[in-house]
Amino acid sequence: MSRLQSDRFFIRRGFLLMVSAVCVLSLTGCGSTIVTRVHSRDVLVRSSVGSSQRQAWRIEKSAGILSKPRDLEADAHALVRWAGGDSDRLALAAEALLHTPARGSKRIEGFSLASLELAWRSLRASGVPSSKWLQTASTRRTVAVYNTALDRFVSLQANELARGIPEQDFWTPFGVTRVSTKFLAPAPYRAGYFDTFIPAAHVSVKGMGRRVVTDGLGVALVGARERTPEREKEMFYQPAGRGVFVPFAAVAEFDGGAVTRARIELIDLDRYGKIETSHGAIPLSGDFTAPFALSFGGINDLLMGISGVINIEKRKRDAGLYLTEPFDPDRIPVVMIHGLTSSPLVWRTIATSLMADPLVRKNYQFWYVYYPTGMPIPESAASIRDDIAAIRKKYDPRGTSIASRHIVLVGYSMGGVIAHILSTSSGTRLWDAVATVPFDQAPIDPEDRAELRKMLFWRPVPGLDRTIFIATPHRGTRLADSRLAGIGRRLVHLPTDFLQFQARVFSSLSDILQGDFLTMGVMTGINSLSPSAPLYTALDGAPFAPGLKFDSIIGDRGKGGGINSTDGIVGYWSSHIDGAQSELIVPTGHDAHLHPNTIADLRRILILNLRNR
Repeated sequence: MSRLQSDRFFIRRGFLLMVSAVCVLSLTGCGSTIVTRVHSRDVLVRSSVGSSQRQAWRIEKSAGILSKPRDLEADAHALVRWAGGDSDRLALAAEALLHTPARGSKRIEGFSLASLELAWRSLRASGVPSSKWLQTASTRRTVAVYNTALDRFVSLQANELARGIPEQDFWTPFGVTRVSTKFLAPAPYRAGYFDTFIPAAHVSVKGMGRRVVTDGLGVALVGARERTPEREKEMFYQPAGRGVFVPFAAVAEFDGGAVTRARIELIDLDRYGKIETSHGAIPLSGDFTAPFALSFGGINDLLMGISGVINIEKRKRDAGLYLTEPFDPDRIPVVMIHGLTSSPLVWRTIATSLMADPLVRKNYQFWYVYYPTGMPIPESAASIRDDIAAIRKKYDPRGTSIASRHIVLVGYSMGGVIAHILSTSSGTRLWDAVATVPFDQAPIDPEDRAELRKMLFWRPVPGLDRTIFIATPHRGTRLADSRLAGIGRRLVHLPTDFLQFQARVFSSLSDILQGDFLTMGVMTGINSLSPSAPLYTALDGAPFAPGLKFDSIIGDRGKGGGINSTDGIVGYWSSHIDGAQSELIVPTGHDAHLHPNTIADLRRILILNLRNR
């Protein structure tokens, strides 16, 4: 090939890729990279309660602290004497200590503990029930001081807290404070499981949209267990190259006596949304964006999705079911299945928003599917079915846990078609649509027969409670037959072994194949979406699993139109399915999964599913 021909080839290929990307964007919406960075916030602590060094000086002046050079310990004692048992003064003293310019980590720890103790004493002396601490102006500010002081202490002691401190003495300007830790969490979250705790506010995140946090007492943390060579088997189902990241919170309580005792509780936010104090219950601070971002950081949704169409050989290695937390036998899995040219990152806003609901996160765990969407839909569905079975076999071989007996599927776009397959029985419907003789009489190699059987004959995944379809083309989409989609099909590079499998099957069965199947050529994920694909003949009327309930969420671009409406990609004629428990029309396009009404409806359905159980 000459240099000119080579240049023309790459220009043409680049143009096709660009056009294909436009087609992809129209089908799935734009993607972005999740960028995370963990940093020290010590220099930012002063601004976190909206105060200043000048304000601290005014408080100290009121307490009669005017000594120069400063004796910080004497100043601290003077503040305490000035505050006495008065709640307002204790709060001011706690704030002044928070801004004391201590130097050295031990000094910072000591002054942080002192500030934390005074804030705690102020809250207890306020006479305000803890359930109202966040609604009352004076105590809300004290909670902010408390949280900031605890943030500083936890930042310096993160590794030790993860290992568990049975009892350890810390210097403070008031004397020794004896600190211990307690884990309020189920197995395996015990002392020593996590390598460290990362204060969630120290994690900067881009590419996740609005940060999902809960306002409350304490410090929002991320329990982090690193991925090491020794833990590869344990973390087989965690995202590649990443560890376990779990939303936690820390709170501290103090008891007086000859030695002041501080107990720091490390609380699993999946199980607990509030903490019971001697003065009642109060919500916990939480951050549900940071753990997800750390689990999938550095991944670009769009690029990964496009690669799953045009470079399937590479992406097949990444295909599978991902758990960002350890398998929990006591919570219902919500299996999230993305659409064409996408990845699990498409769920970043939805999953984190749902996790903000204490009832949802207490009863559900979220599993994320990744599959190269250039593969034919029945092949992807068979692979996902195998992955669910493999997780059951690994973690619950007897199949007796809640996680094995109750599963919810959520499928978006192409993922909804896969969820439809996983929820139904095909019988011989698909085979009868493409062949003129019974399957057992087909002239095909035994090994190929077994593989083909998995794709064409299926039964529902055991244990399904509910399936939720979002913008799902149950009868295909006409866009799959468009010229743009044709360009996309030509860019699909199926794995060599699968191409050879298709070639052998078509060759062996050429005399018994019938209908449009003969003219479809190589089967890919894109032409699997064509309304003329035999798959939809098989799905139309295929029986769902006995007792399974399903719901549908559909976009209409805000234009209405009823049965004639469309989300711009999938028409109502294809996205509507009879028998749904509910059908929600949202005023948006094919990105219906991102609409606030969709997220609210998903929450409603998940909670309703609990009540039905």
